[in-house]
Amino acid sequence: MKRFILISSLIFISLLANDSLNVRMVATWPYINRWISPAIFDSFMIVGLSGGFWVFNISNPSQPQKIAEILHRGALRDMERSGSFLYCADCKKGFRIFDLSHLPEIEEIAQIGDRVYNRILIKDSLAFLAQMWGGVVPGWYDTLEIFSISDPRNPRRLGKIGFGGGSYVEDPWVEGNRLYVPARRGGLQIFDISNPENPLFLGGWQREESYVMSVCTQDTIAYVGIDLTDSLFIFNVKDPQNIRMISKIRVGQIDDPGTELGGVSDCVLKDTLLYLTVTANDSGGIVVNVKNPQAPSIIARVGRPGGECYLQVALSDTLLIFACAKGIYLYDVRNPGRPSFLSFCRLFSEFLTVRVLNDSLVNIGTYDDGHLIFDIRERPLVRLRGDYWPVIRDSFRASYCGRSAVRDSLIYTGFHWPRRFYILNFSNPDSLSEVAVCSLSIQYPWEFRCNTCFLSDTLAFVAGAISFFVVNIKDPRNPREVGRLQLSSMGEFQSIFHQGNFVYAACEQDGFRIIDVSDPQNPFFRAHLPPVSWGADDVFVKDTVAFIAENFGGFRIVNVKNPDSVWEITRIPSSGCFQTLGVWVERNLAYVAWGLAGLRIFDISDISSPREVGYYQTAYPADKVEVNNGLIHLSASDDGYLCLQYYGPGIEEERKGEDLFFQVLPTIGKDFKILSNRTVSLKIYDAQGRLVKRLKEREKSFSLSEKPTGVYFVVKKGKPPIRIVNLK
Repeated sequence: MKRFILISSLIFISLLANDSLNVRMVATWPYINRWISPAIFDSFMIVGLSGGFWVFNISNPSQPQKIAEILHRGALRDMERSGSFLYCADCKKGFRIFDLSHLPEIEEIAQIGDRVYNRILIKDSLAFLAQMWGGVVPGWYDTLEIFSISDPRNPRRLGKIGFGGGSYVEDPWVEGNRLYVPARRGGLQIFDISNPENPLFLGGWQREESYVMSVCTQDTIAYVGIDLTDSLFIFNVKDPQNIRMISKIRVGQIDDPGTELGGVSDCVLKDTLLYLTVTANDSGGIVVNVKNPQAPSIIARVGRPGGECYLQVALSDTLLIFACAKGIYLYDVRNPGRPSFLSFCRLFSEFLTVRVLNDSLVNIGTYDDGHLIFDIRERPLVRLRGDYWPVIRDSFRASYCGRSAVRDSLIYTGFHWPRRFYILNFSNPDSLSEVAVCSLSIQYPWEFRCNTCFLSDTLAFVAGAISFFVVNIKDPRNPREVGRLQLSSMGEFQSIFHQGNFVYAACEQDGFRIIDVSDPQNPFFRAHLPPVSWGADDVFVKDTVAFIAENFGGFRIVNVKNPDSVWEITRIPSSGCFQTLGVWVERNLAYVAWGLAGLRIFDISDISSPREVGYYQTAYPADKVEVNNGLIHLSASDDGYLCLQYYGPGIEEERKGEDLFFQVLPTIGKDFKILSNRTVSLKIYDAQGRLVKRLKEREKSFSLSEKPTGVYFVVKKGKPPIRIVNLK
């Protein structure tokens, strides 16, 4: 255990220098499950997670032991081991190669970061990577690139295949000189890669209005998964110009044979056996005998873990491994017809909400793993202490956590399902205990799911979907509903804030509302402000001003002095795919979780003219934010939990700094001009705070065409930094 702590500490400290210009990371827990097939090396299992690796000793696969947590500070999407090297596709840092020869230590030895990737395949001395479109919008992939990895420390780009904007390349397959690409809406495409610098298209197959999800081949036979069919399709691909279907076999949805919902998402072929996964809750893993391709037969079905579908499959000798949203399942397949369950390694899904419990503990609400408690006393290390993830019925557990409220040693919270209000005791953070559960008066399931909670003296305000409840918590062991209010529109309560006799509510498409709770038994609506775009996601109120995170509408500041007539003071609009999802105000600063744009910090000393003074780029959408004792706590989806610190612009003001006119145009591009009323020397930093360029006093223009796409800061001593975006 001491060795593990040393490994984690050293790697983390080496990464602290990669922060933004004036916001630094002081702690993180980014170990979020991306359903990646783990890599087996000797007696170790390396589990790839969004922001790090977990290393397990599986010398006894019935009892895996986690021996290391290692940060890689990327956004891992896929990986594959070959020899003692681990090759990774990262949607933040590109193509990355790690040395595994000194496990449990893992050393990065190469990186090509000018593009970002989603899928990877290793075959002999070649690596095939599916490129992520634009590097901004997850889910759009249009290019497959080929690299030489004959020297893993010096990978070289050889060739590429374009599939058209918006195509989505899944796991490719190589046999001999042929490359088989499941290109989703582009169908199955086959290429000759005898010259990897110039791949040649041989032919393909496409089914109208269907996506090809997976492929593996043996000689002239291809096994193909297609979405919404629950079936494995078998083709003769000897002539790529004339692909013929030999047979198909239904493999999914065993509980409801009358529907077609899933598709074969991943497959591994060994001899005459095909191991595959199907994206349908009741399907589990499947073993298919394909000795006779014209008459394939299912010889085993592997598990149904609480309605969870297996998404990825891997095979290592007699060890069969399935990856799913809840974790990793290990099976013994020495008898393929009767796989034997060995063990389960729990992993964690994306983080949705954050609530500071005290100076030492933070509560994180997850998508499908309950409420987690993290200990942040030993920063930069973050330690998972306890969790609360109740079983509701059979093996089904609560899902999608709402945002909690806290008082003393009690957490007030709930879930989207079940639709109840929970009070938990965290005095022992390693083992949370249930104090009370309060059922709320709903007639239909769609009326309520717990999104948010706020406390006031002896009352708890609980809201979600179209329902707002007032609960008496004078005796936490016996909470009682005392009041109720419902939206009549299509909106949904996303966040609430209580001050005085009013609750201020962000109601998604319904916009911003004020609720009068002076009579807790009869709450009623006062003011209403429609949204500019999409809807309101979070709200924070300070004195007579409401700060609203309004999704695609941007950051909105509203005067609420008169609860019957509110009006907008100003708004900072969003742009493109960037959503404002969370907001917190502390002193004269507003901290805004701006989705894929990360964390943005504004000086609101002049409420009518907020000025951006801080920025931190996240790989995944920044969702909810809270500030406590100078620390910024951020839940950022698949980036996990981030603990940040803002330390001001970091620029020493010159006495005559205000006399200097200084501007950079355009703010988005690759070639930039400097506008100034006198000669200036400049420094240019990337979003991680690394100095990438110095400009002499007489230089009036510069280019970042040789630098990766992303955010950069142009800094002149005595002036606030200017943020620009470099595009290829």
